[in-house]
Amino acid sequence: MHRQTARWRLLLQRVFAVLGVAAVALAAAQSVVKHSLSSAAAKKAVAACEALALRNGWTETIAVVDEAGNQLNFLKMDGAALNTIDFALGKARTALRVQAPSTDLLDRLAKGQSQVLAWGLLPGKGGLPIQVGGETIGAIGVSGSGSDSDELCARAGVEAALKAP
Repeated sequence: MHRQTARWRLLLQRVFAVLGVAAVALAAAQSVVKHSLSSAAAKKAVAACEALALRNGWTETIAVVDEAGNQLNFLKMDGAALNTIDFALGKARTALRVQAPSTDLLDRLAKGQSQVLAWGLLPGKGGLPIQVGGETIGAIGVSGSGSDSDELCARAGVEAALKAP
């Protein structure tokens, strides 16, 4: 009888060991993968935007924020007006919070949804979210040389950030 009990114990130990490994594997498979915007990607975004602005003779202020709206990188080009600092940050944070281009708020205003102004957001061209797999990991805001150039610079910045390692 003693030998049978020892065999059963050994068998049960092995079963529990296998179950333990399976539980760990299941937990690992269910873990959440979170993307984040690196400092290197933020630098590349600003550099791409600045390069486009220099080629076109624009003076821009460029702000890149992380998923919480904290400033990761920033550039006020020579000649950019002082008020563009707040506008660039505001556009970036707006794009981050609405997880869409800051111009989407202009559409809401045109439809009479003026409550968006109470949200402390800044409608206008030049703010774009940076998204990976549907997840907003940051945003870029550009201000200084007019709405269309701001938007083009922001787009160049997003593209550069997404190509960064």
